Amino acid sequence: MTIPCSKTASSGMNVLEVGCGPGTFSENLEGVELTCLDPSTEMLAVARKRVNDAREIDLRKTQHLWRGPPN
Repeated sequence: MTIPCSKTASSGMNVLEVGCGPGTFSENLEGVELTCLDPSTEMLAVARKRVNDAREIDLRKTQHLWRGPPN
């Protein structure tokens, strides 16, 4: 039986994804220190953007909840 890391990773953990490809799995991890590895520099570039964009969206949602809607 395989349990996905996204179900078992706790906030603050260090997660290493080897063979991350375009970052499909990594973009859903929250609250962890994430390192992605892939032999393809093109896939790493896609993963970097995808994961960073997902984290920026989460940050905006959090700021919206804490500070109220933008003016």
